[in-house]
Amino acid sequence: MFFFNSPAERDNAEEGLLEDEKIDDDFVPRRPIKRTLIHRWWSWILQSLAFVCSLTLFILSQYKEPSDVACDLQLSTWSPALEAVSYHQTTFQGKFYQPSPYRGTPTPELDWQWEEIIEASAFDFPVDKVHLLNMTDKNADKWHYTERELGSGVAASAWGFHQIHCLNILRQISYKEEYHKQGRLPRILREPPKYIRDHADHCIELIRQDMVCRADVTPYLILDEPNKLGVDFSITKKCRDFDQIRRWIRSHTTIESFKDSFVRDLHSR
Repeated sequence: MFFFNSPAERDNAEEGLLEDEKIDDDFVPRRPIKRTLIHRWWSWILQSLAFVCSLTLFILSQYKEPSDVACDLQLSTWSPALEAVSYHQTTFQGKFYQPSPYRGTPTPELDWQWEEIIEASAFDFPVDKVHLLNMTDKNADKWHYTERELGSGVAASAWGFHQIHCLNILRQISYKEEYHKQGRLPRILREPPKYIRDHADHCIELIRQDMVCRADVTPYLILDEPNKLGVDFSITKKCRDFDQIRRWIRSHTTIESFKDSFVRDLHSR
């Protein structure tokens, strides 16, 4: 406690205290304005960079090259056999007189080669996926259903193998005289003439529709040859692994197909 001898001394003391408070106020530490602004600018810059990087990564993730599986699901009709699909690069052997085990005058061995690549066996197709074929169940009473232990679905075969079957039919018809000469006739040539004609027209029309649907734009090159233009049919394509798909169908068979009797004996030897 302070004691003052007179009011004047008290007034002088109060003025001193006020001056001390003013001095203390002058020494209150102030925030460095320049440093604060720089800190805020850096914070904004870093946040903006983080946003731009995130946005860039998101855009790149949306535009990345799709996988083969994604393309198949987008461009192909759904099938349980899609799980067996894989791809490889193949160069076609396209020379005009290119030897092949599938071309030329029929022999038992050549006929067997064709029968081997035709896999008409049926597999189980889930009933709840039938709508993916753009079909309704209005014909459900006509569908052939598989046994319960095989899936209880609808029996189905792979379209591509039917097209190979059709090519084989047309090949056999084109060699009709040769087969008669050899004394061995494939099933199609044992049918009445009208059926043979109708079957051939059926195959030609389905192959036509299939080729138009695919509308393959793979280029094949035009060549300069003496006195004329030629073509190079030895193109390179990305193909599905045929043998792998055929193995899948054979391992998922619900109804087995049978080889033509005129080649069955050759296989049993």
